[in-house]
Amino acid sequence: MATTNANNNTDAENTIEFNFTYIESRSSTWSTTHSWMVGMRVSASFKIPFIGGLEVSTYGEFSGSYDWGETITTEKTLETIY
Repeated sequence: MATTNANNNTDAENTIEFNFTYIESRSSTWSTTHSWMVGMRVSASFKIPFIGGLEVSTYGEFSGSYDWGETITTEKTLETIY
């Protein structure tokens, strides 16, 4: 809160002017990144006819990130003109 006193110790009329300015800006950011990967591996080997091995494997991967941000700028100006 701003306060001031103005005294006029003469018989002449005097004026005072106040200019108030208030500025507030706010910005928010949000971003996300996701990545998925799914796969399958199959390998077979045959050393003896009709007898062999078969191997099957599956895999999966997931990665992700989130980013939040906020910037607040406040500016207050008080100007007095006599």
